[in-house]
Amino acid sequence: MEHGDVGYLLQYFQKKLVENPTFYHAYKMDDEDQITNVFWVDASMLIDYECFGDVISLDSTYCTNTSHRPLAVFSGFNHHRKAVIFGAALLYEETTESYKWLLETFLEAHKQKMPQTVFTDQAQAMAKALGEVMPGSYHDLCVVPAVFSYHDSFSSSSSVTSLNRAKAVKKRCGGGAIEKWCGREVVVRRR
Repeated sequence: MEHGDVGYLLQYFQKKLVENPTFYHAYKMDDEDQITNVFWVDASMLIDYECFGDVISLDSTYCTNTSHRPLAVFSGFNHHRKAVIFGAALLYEETTESYKWLLETFLEAHKQKMPQTVFTDQAQAMAKALGEVMPGSYHDLCVVPAVFSYHDSFSSSSSVTSLNRAKAVKKRCGGGAIEKWCGREVVVRRR
């Protein structure tokens, strides 16, 4: 991350900490004293995780910032089936070491409360880190069908087309179970 970006981010975190002392943030530095990974949770994320953190999803497939750094988001659902966020991070790179730091920091922020189940994509580095940091948590793969574009996969109103897509995805993804998650087809494979 560029020095100016980091400076603004740390100023923002300090401001949030003054506004609410339960705001939590952490960062990791490399050998050259450069910030590599940044993690944060606010008060609502802490409360939501305490109440709804038994089953979470960790997704780092977003690369929307100008530095193309992975944005990792811990999320889940509340009792109204609304998506909630339990934490977020910007990572320098997607390595096992980065994910271990992220998971350890996540647990530190949430008072070492382990989720029962963690849904992830197929990232090998993430899976390895999960096995080391959260060995008691069940790890499931949740693969949103990348075989099709988002628009093609989820916008069709035809149930026959949807069923055919589900069968094609199941065949391509090694026979994983097709399930409905918030009205969208997902493939779930257990590790």
